[in-house]
Amino acid sequence: MSDPSAIERGQGRPRGEGRPYDIACLILGGVVCVAPWAFGYHDDMTAAAVSWIAGSFIIIAAAIALTSYTRLFREVNVVLGALTAFAPWLLRFEHNVPAAVALGVLGGIVAFISAAELLFWPEPGANA
Repeated sequence: MSDPSAIERGQGRPRGEGRPYDIACLILGGVVCVAPWAFGYHDDMTAAAVSWIAGSFIIIAAAIALTSYTRLFREVNVVLGALTAFAPWLLRFEHNVPAAVALGVLGGIVAFISAAELLFWPEPGANA
């Protein structure tokens, strides 16, 4: 159960609500950052740069979402995950199969986890 008084006292979200989702996104952002070396596409500068930039932004948004209950950074992670998943086709490096698969899968998981968190843990005080 949510404790709206905790939010009003400035303590952020109630303890434990939604944290596993934010922690998972934080970890997945780190995996996206190291994916060029893990999946062997570090020599493709476009794919590697997308991984580093997208992973960094996912980590930042997840860290902010983890420290304060704000819906905005969960929504940002949904968008970042979707953009990461479609980046190989948007930026035309889909011929690099390891990069396309890694970014597609990891970005899709980030988008799915963030969207699930938005659905299962609505804003405190919001009428459901």
